[in-house]
Amino acid sequence: MVVMMRLNAVLVLFFLVTSTVSGSDISLAASSNLSVVLPKVITLFENETGHIVNLSLGSSRNIAHQLRRGAPYDMFLSADEASIGKIRKPGASALNGTVYALGKLCLFLPKSSDLVLAADLSGLRVGLAQRPLFKIAIANPEIAPYGELARQALKASNLWDYFKNALVFGDNAAQAAFFAATNSVDAALLPCSLAQFSKLRDRGRVIEVSGKLYTRVAQAMVMLNKDSQSVRSFFDFMQTTQVQQLLLTNGYSLP
Repeated sequence: MVVMMRLNAVLVLFFLVTSTVSGSDISLAASSNLSVVLPKVITLFENETGHIVNLSLGSSRNIAHQLRRGAPYDMFLSADEASIGKIRKPGASALNGTVYALGKLCLFLPKSSDLVLAADLSGLRVGLAQRPLFKIAIANPEIAPYGELARQALKASNLWDYFKNALVFGDNAAQAAFFAATNSVDAALLPCSLAQFSKLRDRGRVIEVSGKLYTRVAQAMVMLNKDSQSVRSFFDFMQTTQVQQLLLTNGYSLP
């Protein structure tokens, strides 16, 4: 039986930033893998332009579902390109996203773990063999692109069936990271953007998963309110050298 765990309120304080700003210029929806770097980007943008951004974070496919049902966001930063395609309503033209980053997958082990930290995930099999209650956290692959990357990596290393009774699904990548940060699991497969975050990295050991085990995800963004100059300004800002450098130093590659 796959273990399902609910979001603890502390998660909001630890990773997620969901703000409601009166009179904000831009209503921005974004994948939770951006929980660490995007607030930094927004601060830079607001300081440079004077525009105010209202940020909401969640799993990409859940956000796409909300947008399809009419959620009033001006812009969407997804963890993949496919979620943007899911926004289209029947009879409407397809939306084309612009890739702003390539996401990477990391393995996190808590400090107390004596498992081998290996990019090919070989140490995980030993963990389950030694501990019948061994648990590994990933984002739910049905609604979160990074959960799908974790599933790819586990299947490629012949561990998916081996671990199917040990998986703890987070509703999004940030929740899976929260399980890791609070020692609720024995291991976690997470976006490198969260696994390398200091509050989590200080609690354990992290290694980037071998690129042979999964396909790096192309993270795309789309403007939903193309008539707004402030939205256009933020869209362009996301493609500046300044932001690209932030992405590189926060667990991403560039397209």
